[in-house]
Amino acid sequence: MFSGRFDHSIDEKGRVSIPVRFREVLQRDGHDRMFITNFPFNGDRCLALYPPSQWEILNASLQS
Repeated sequence: MFSGRFDHSIDEKGRVSIPVRFREVLQRDGHDRMFITNFPFNGDRCLALYPPSQWEILNASLQS
């Protein structure tokens, strides 16, 4: 689980940078993609990043 605050801006092409520490862990664990969404559990203006396996679990939970 990643936790912390990283203030980043979105560039002119709509991209956001992912901290190197996060990228290294994701690559080490074999994740070649992530799902990025607004954090669904509070009103803060922040993003949540999920590897595919965790995204499927969250998505199923929200749909039920």
